[in-house]
Amino acid sequence: SKLLLFLGSSFGNVPINEQLPMMREIRARFSANDRFVLGLDMNTDGEAVIKAYRENSISRWLDNFVDRLNTDFGRDMDKTKFEKTVDFVQNPAEGDTPSYTQLYLKSCADQRLNLRKLGLIIDFPAGERIHIAEGPNCSCKYNEHQVRRLAERSNFAVEGFWANKEAKYCLVCLAPNEEASA
Repeated sequence: SKLLLFLGSSFGNVPINEQLPMMREIRARFSANDRFVLGLDMNTDGEAVIKAYRENSISRWLDNFVDRLNTDFGRDMDKTKFEKTVDFVQNPAEGDTPSYTQLYLKSCADQRLNLRKLGLIIDFPAGERIHIAEGPNCSCKYNEHQVRRLAERSNFAVEGFWANKEAKYCLVCLAPNEEASA
């Protein structure tokens, strides 16, 4: 028997279009007695999520992104010429797709970036965005229906579901759905 723990909220950072194939790949490697415990963010209050990102992590994360561009690619990118932005994309609660955040830098003015080490010049018109995640999402926020649908669509059965009292985070214990594979 195997037990796979995927705690924290890392799975929510996997691009949406890769989550189901990843779950199916995990399921394909499981036998009947194996279990998968998955931790997921559940907070779908868009205003609260945006506030949390603005107050806690967006500035530090995006500053680090700009610093890495400057260091790694020989650029003197001016952080003050970009607005640090977070959006919350609210998907229907009854649907299969979780809501998610998008983090990006938005150019405040027309500007030219010269990535010297790459020999690349990029013109950014005012309003142009630099997205900081592969795929559409940065951090998915599920509800219980979406968690159960993800399990079902990846041929798992929900054996246990636990959420904190604020319903902002959950752990779900998944077992291979042997009936579906028969």
